[in-house]
Amino acid sequence: MKILSSNSFIIGVIMLGISCNLSNRPVELSHVSPKIRFSIDSTAGNLTTVSPILNAGTGGMSVDQEGKIMVADFGSYLDDMGDKGDKIYRISPDDESSVWVSGFQGASGNNFDSEGNLFQSNIGGNFISKITSEGELSTFAKKGLSSPVGIEIDQNDNLFVCSCGNNSIRKISKDGDSREFVKSELLNCLNGITMDDSGIFYVSNFYDGSVVKILPDGTSSILAIIPGENNGHLIYYDNF
Repeated sequence: MKILSSNSFIIGVIMLGISCNLSNRPVELSHVSPKIRFSIDSTAGNLTTVSPILNAGTGGMSVDQEGKIMVADFGSYLDDMGDKGDKIYRISPDDESSVWVSGFQGASGNNFDSEGNLFQSNIGGNFISKITSEGELSTFAKKGLSSPVGIEIDQNDNLFVCSCGNNSIRKISKDGDSREFVKSELLNCLNGITMDDSGIFYVSNFYDGSVVKILPDGTSSILAIIPGENNGHLIYYDNF
């Protein structure tokens, strides 16, 4: 198995978002720099710029079933003095961009559930927001979260959230009940999270470059170390 990490596709910038397009548009891997969205064709490996410059420090990114891309505005937030991004941009299949929803505090990782709801991490606010397909915004979960980033969602719509600030993963049920799924000394400000077809998780550490493999029972081990450290997001796709 090959891990696709956003740190592996650095092109002059640190890339923070990564998403896999499974809609009717051609399958692609999409990467976000602090200003521009890039697309990498998953079969040919061709890199193209496919959206205009966004006035945002882009963070997490997800693609809905209609091919619309939701790009989180991370802002310049890396410490308490930074600007915390407060919006999500929506990019249409025609690559037209606009602000979809505002009201976040350092919008970082996000993901869709099976009902089309988008869940958005707020790294500067220590909570998860829920946005319905109609754009209705609410606070979904807070308990146990410290600087949340990446979000993975299983087939039962449980959320698994990277809690960077306390080196743990929180499991959050559909009704918002939050509990600790795993906490390990191998986790070091975990950012990205993805899950394979057998329910095994893979997370990327921001501070040491490690990719950590986590079994369904919570057992953790180092899978790989990515050169350069500062890993962003990663994704499991088609046995890679």
